[in-house]
Amino acid sequence: MSTEGCEYWGTIIQQLTKRVPVLFVRKGDLMMRFDQIDLQSMALQTGFGSNAQTLLTINGQTSQQPQPIFLLSADDVARFVLGIWQAETGELWELKERIELPKSEMEWLQEYQMQQQVAQMATVFGRAVQYSLVNLAIMAQSKQLGRQAVIRGTLFLSQQPQLIAASQNCNLSIMVSMVKFPKNQVEQEILGILAGISHSLHFSPQHALSALGRFTEENRQLNCMVMQMIRQEQEFNSRMMNAWTNALSDQTYVKDPETGEIFRIHKRVWETGEFWREPVWGNILGGVERGSELERLLREEGWRPLQQSLEGFPEQWK
Repeated sequence: MSTEGCEYWGTIIQQLTKRVPVLFVRKGDLMMRFDQIDLQSMALQTGFGSNAQTLLTINGQTSQQPQPIFLLSADDVARFVLGIWQAETGELWELKERIELPKSEMEWLQEYQMQQQVAQMATVFGRAVQYSLVNLAIMAQSKQLGRQAVIRGTLFLSQQPQLIAASQNCNLSIMVSMVKFPKNQVEQEILGILAGISHSLHFSPQHALSALGRFTEENRQLNCMVMQMIRQEQEFNSRMMNAWTNALSDQTYVKDPETGEIFRIHKRVWETGEFWREPVWGNILGGVERGSELERLLREEGWRPLQQSLEGFPEQWK
C-alpha cells in the first residue's frame, strides 16, 4: 500500500497520569490504529444502599458508563474490546480467535514484582487483591470486515467483602494495536503493511528520557493518591460498621466538646432529643428536646450539650 491517498495521524497524548502514543492510518477499508484504553470501575454496597462509578478513557477522552464493569480475566478483556468496537461501528464483532502471547523475561519480572507489592498492600489494608499482565492477540469479524489486534497492559482487581460495607474496584490499562481489513485481503499482505508502518516509527531518545522522568514522578504521585484513597475507603467502612452496630444495638456515641471525652450510651434510633452533661459530676441526661423548658433550665444550671453520632467521631476512625 502506497502512502498516496492515506489518512494518517499520530501524536503523544496525556491520558490520566501517563503520556502515551496514539496512531491512526487508513486507506479505504484498510486501517491501522493504536488505542490507549483505561477503565476505572468501583462499587460500594452498604445496608443503606449501593453506589457505583465507572470511567472509561479512550485516547484521552473520558466518559462515564451507566453501570459498573468488572473484568476478571483476559477473556473478559477481549470481550470488553469487542464491545468497544461494537459501540464504535454500530456492528457486532464476532471473536474468531484469541491467543495468549508469550511474556518476555522483563514482563515476567514486572508481573512478579507487582504481585509482591499488591500482596503486601492486601495484607496491610485487609483487601483481596489480584494483579496480572494482559498480553494477547485477537481476531474478530463483522460482515465483510476483519480486525486483528494485539492487546497489552495490566489488570488490577481489589475487593473488601464485609457485611456492613463491601467494596470492589477494577482498573484496566491497555494499549490496543489494531489493523482492520476486508475479509478477502491476503493475510500476508496485511502483515507486510503492518510491519512496514511499524518499522517506520521512530522515537527521540531525548524525549523518551524526559518522558521517563515525568512518568516516574507522576507514578509516585499516583501511588500516594491511591494510598490516600484506600485510607479514606477504610475510614468510610469503619464509620459504616460503627453506625450499623450502634443502630442494631440501640446505642450511639456522644462527645463532650469541652473535654474531648467520647461515650457510648443507650439510645434507640427512632428516639429524638439531645444529650446534656452536668459540669461537676459529669452525669449525662438524654431526651432533651431543643427549645424546651428543660433545655433552658439545664443551660442556666451550667449543663452543656453533647455532640452525638451513630458512626462515631474522626479520632475513632484512625
